Amino acid sequence: MDTPLYEEKQSFFLRPLFVLIIFAILLWGAWDVHETPLHSVMLIGMAFLSALIFWGFSELRSKVTATEFIFGFPFYKKRIPLDQLTVGGVQRISFGAGVGIHFWRGSWLYCARFGRGVEISVDDTKYLIGSDHPEMLQAALLQRASPRATR
Repeated sequence: MDTPLYEEKQSFFLRPLFVLIIFAILLWGAWDVHETPLHSVMLIGMAFLSALIFWGFSELRSKVTATEFIFGFPFYKKRIPLDQLTVGGVQRISFGAGVGIHFWRGSWLYCARFGRGVEISVDDTKYLIGSDHPEMLQAALLQRASPRATR
C-alpha cells in the first residue's frame, strides 16, 4: 500500500439532515393503520435502504499516491495509474450539475457538493473530480503524473 501524497474527503455538509428527512418521510407511511403489516415492513426497509444509499454517496474520497489516483464514493472507487492520466484545469461545478456520479457536459462528474473540481482525462474519457482544495489536488497530480500531464 502506497503512502498518500494527497488525501481528501469531500462531504455533503447537510448529509445527516437529509438522511433524517428521507428516513422520516418513508417511515411516516409505515404507521398508516389502514395498511397491512407487510406494507409497513416494506416502507421501513425502504427507509433504511434509502438512508444507507444516500449516506454512501455523500462523501467523495480522493487520494494521490506515488503510482495512482484513487477517487470515488465508499461504495464505488476508481483507480487510475498516474502515467495514464492528463491533468486539466480547475473547473467550477455549478448547482445545476448536481452531486453524485453522472455524465455532465462531456465529462464524468464525481462530486459530493457544489464548488470546484479538477478536470482529468484518461484516453478519450474526461472526469471532473469535486474537491474542497482543487489547487492542492491538481498540484499533487501534476507532481506525479507523466510529462504529458498538462494541457
